[in-house]
Amino acid sequence: MEYQNACLPIQEEFGTPPDVDLMTHPDFADTVEHVAMSLESAHSYLDTSEGAGEAARKVIATLGCAGCKLEVCSVNDVLEQHVAQGKADRLLRQKTTMFETAPRWLSVARLNQPDIQPETLKKLREAASSSSPQTTEDLMKSGDLDLDELLGDVSNEFNGLYTKQELPELAAIANVSNEATVTAHSVTTKNSDTFLVIDASDAVGFHGESAPPRDYAILATKLLDRMSERDSSGKPQILSADNKMQKPIYKLGGVPVFELRMNGKNRMYIAVDSSQKDGQPYRITILGSHGGDAATQRAFLDTALAA
Repeated sequence: MEYQNACLPIQEEFGTPPDVDLMTHPDFADTVEHVAMSLESAHSYLDTSEGAGEAARKVIATLGCAGCKLEVCSVNDVLEQHVAQGKADRLLRQKTTMFETAPRWLSVARLNQPDIQPETLKKLREAASSSSPQTTEDLMKSGDLDLDELLGDVSNEFNGLYTKQELPELAAIANVSNEATVTAHSVTTKNSDTFLVIDASDAVGFHGESAPPRDYAILATKLLDRMSERDSSGKPQILSADNKMQKPIYKLGGVPVFELRMNGKNRMYIAVDSSQKDGQPYRITILGSHGGDAATQRAFLDTALAA
């Protein structure tokens, strides 16, 4: 008989055989929810939606719902909804973390993309000025901020801290303190190319004229765009110079150094290790940026990056 295939909790609550009409009646929706939540409580002490989703998945597996012969089981439907909600919450949390923990250059580049709507920037500014740290997350959860629009086709994750001695391009710069540590992030682009990106601007510590915010945004965007697009050989553009936007300068510790260029003398300097030794991702180290004129550029190259 089909009811014999119903799990014990269903039989205990809805009879033997289970009363399907009772189980699906709107007046018993709270009872169905209570049964599902009680089963989940036995599998998890977590009170977050993520924990609930995982607990619901364990309940479905433990009860053997996949082999159930009942044509209708509202409790299973609720459990499946909890699993789906848990997955959605985990994904939202991952995306929120990516957005909130992105390095400065990446955050600036993302918000400078042409498809970012002015209304989105306005909401972000209002959230930033709010006294509540939950405002941005709440806007994302409500859908008022589109996370996919904000993240673009780029994912990022904190990778760790590196010392000067671990990075040949920094070890070669006299201006960088021997005690300096720099933060690294793994950045994956739309073509699934992964880079280890290190912003060493503070460690290099150029004290001359910095690039104005708008110009810095353009330079950061060029960096991201060249990481994201591929050249005729199928490799990321950032790995080689085009002598227009990206021009080779010299090498530091054997690592090629390039300048990213825009109108005037505003520049961003990056070291790019494309060797992928031992299966490691491409490494990009941002050495700094500046505004100003030719004298500022010369000062940056002769002092900030001096060996």
